[in-house]
Amino acid sequence: MPNTERQLTLTIGGPDVEDGKIPLAALAGKLNALQKTLFNVALARSGGPVAQRGNWSKRIIASCELLFCESRKGSLTVVAEIPPPSSVQTTLSGTEVDEGLRALDTLRQVTVSISAGDSSNLVSIMPDGGARLRAIKSIEALCPRDTDDFWVSLGNGSGKTYARLTSESRSFIQQIFEDDDVVEVQTISGDLVEIRVLAGRRHIVIRRQQREIVCYYPTEIEETITQLVAGSIVEVKGRAQLGDDGAVRQIDEVLDVSTIDLSPFRTSSFHFNDRRFILREPVICSPEYRNNLWVYECPRYGLHAFSEDRQEALRQLGEEFAFLYEGLIDEPDEKLTPDAIELRDLLKADSVRVEEI
Repeated sequence: MPNTERQLTLTIGGPDVEDGKIPLAALAGKLNALQKTLFNVALARSGGPVAQRGNWSKRIIASCELLFCESRKGSLTVVAEIPPPSSVQTTLSGTEVDEGLRALDTLRQVTVSISAGDSSNLVSIMPDGGARLRAIKSIEALCPRDTDDFWVSLGNGSGKTYARLTSESRSFIQQIFEDDDVVEVQTISGDLVEIRVLAGRRHIVIRRQQREIVCYYPTEIEETITQLVAGSIVEVKGRAQLGDDGAVRQIDEVLDVSTIDLSPFRTSSFHFNDRRFILREPVICSPEYRNNLWVYECPRYGLHAFSEDRQEALRQLGEEFAFLYEGLIDEPDEKLTPDAIELRDLLKADSVRVEEI
C-alpha cells in the first residue's frame, strides 16, 4: 500500500488540457517549479541559510526530493512522493521533526493562503524574510500566466485538492512583492529581553513602549546576535509590519542590530542643518535611555534633547547648540541676564569657527 501521507498530487486542468494532453514543455516546467517550491519551503522552515539559486543542502534534497509514482486519468494528474526520512531532526525541546512531512504541510498552508488571496499568516509560517520571498517566488512559477487557459491544483496523496492556483494567484503573488504598505524598513530601539539562536524560529525580542516586539533574523547575522547580551539596550533595523497606528508590530527580517553604548562621549563639534560649529576642545555629552526616550545632555552648555528616535535626539542636541550660539554670541550685555552673559562668554571662549557643510 502506498504511503499517501508522503505523497503530493499536481493536477492541471482547463480548456487548454484536452483529454489529459498538455505540451511536454509546459508539464516539465510545472513539475520543475513544484520541486523547487518544496525545496524552498523546506529551507524557509528549517531556519538554514538562504543559499544561492539551486544550491540546497544535502539534507533538504534527501528529505524533499519528489519521486514519480503514477499519473491519473481525467485532468492531467501526477502523483509524487518524498522519500522515507533518512534522518530526523531533533529540536532543543526533544521533539523529533520529519523535515519532508513538515515541508509538505508547510507547502499546503502557504498555497492555501495564496489561493485564497490571504497573505496574513505567511510571515508566521516562514519568518525568515529572504527565504519566505524565495519560496513565494517559486510558487509564482507554478501559477498559470494570464495567457494560459488552465489551472494548477495541489492535493494530498488521496487526491483531495487543497489549493487551486490560477493566473489570479500569480497576480496576487506579484502584489505581495509590490505592497510597500505592509512591509517597510524601520529602526527601533529598546531593552533586549530574549535571544533565540540555536533552534526554532530565530528571533530576538525587544521591549519598547510597554510592548514586546519579536524580531526575526536571518542566519547571515547570527554571529552578531550571539554577541548581544540580554538586558542591554539595542537598536534594530529591519523590514517591519506596522499596526493601524503606524507603530512597529513585528520585524520580519532584521537587517542590522547593534548594542548602544550609553557611556559618556566627547565631541569637538555640533551639527545642525548645513552648519558645523567647531569647538576649541572636546566637551562631554551623556546619553541615556529611559521611559522609551533617548536623552542626550551636554552639561557644559546646559543642553538637553530627547526623542523616541536616537538619531533625532542627536539632531536636536545639535539644534539646541545652534539655537544658543546664534541667540547669544552677538548679543550685548545690556540685553542679557548675568547667567546668559556667562554662557555667551563661555561659547565665545570655546568656539573656533562655524563651517558651512
